[in-house]
Amino acid sequence: MVEKAPPPLSQLEERLSSLFNQAIQKDVFSGAAVGLSLGGPEDRSQTVYTYGTTGRKAKQPAVDRDTCFDLASLTKPLATTLSILSLLREGKVRLTDPLPLLLAAQVPSDKQGITLEHLLSHSSGLPAHRPYYQQLVHLEPAQQWEHLVAWILAEPLLAPPGTQTVYSDLGFLLLGWIIEETTGQRLDQLAGEHVYRPLGLTEQLFFLPQGEVKPERRYAATEECPWRRKLLVGEVHDDNAHALGG
Repeated sequence: MVEKAPPPLSQLEERLSSLFNQAIQKDVFSGAAVGLSLGGPEDRSQTVYTYGTTGRKAKQPAVDRDTCFDLASLTKPLATTLSILSLLREGKVRLTDPLPLLLAAQVPSDKQGITLEHLLSHSSGLPAHRPYYQQLVHLEPAQQWEHLVAWILAEPLLAPPGTQTVYSDLGFLLLGWIIEETTGQRLDQLAGEHVYRPLGLTEQLFFLPQGEVKPERRYAATEECPWRRKLLVGEVHDDNAHALGG
């Protein structure tokens, strides 16, 4: 069988440019990069084709290998979950630990059976999302987490723990608080010390807390935020996380 030769790179770039342009105009993403591996087994040449600015309104250079993106909900597996795994390895928590053992708070009877495993597997019965930021912004920083945990614990469950899977931001907010209460460290500090630094990833994966100096990097724009009324570039996209200090 004769293999069909790949189209010339110029044709690929033209097609990609058209597809990327359409996606950017529809706000699918603010910029993109794609790797093209051309040639057969004997010719492993690779071309990286980049397209687009880091946002239609940002007027920034094109996306390249060094562009930093807000990982958004990927912080669940890449920060919170990995930090919990480090605590499990150290024996500081167990998957079967229930909320009354994990939280220094009054846990309602319907949530006393929620375990660490339920929170990690999105089977706690907690709802997916709530716009807590609307209230959090009116509180002093020292009061925010206490109120947030109380609000989450007051939420009616969608189902008994362990009976239904619903992707839940609320469960992972509780996990973040459990990490900080257990270790006395901020989540970003713990993840940096126990996860990213041992793997040599502190330059690739990092947090940008509000009020701290932002590293000189190229940041991809996320969206035109209707709440903050500006284009988000190099700051957390999630509104609840933003209200809690980034």
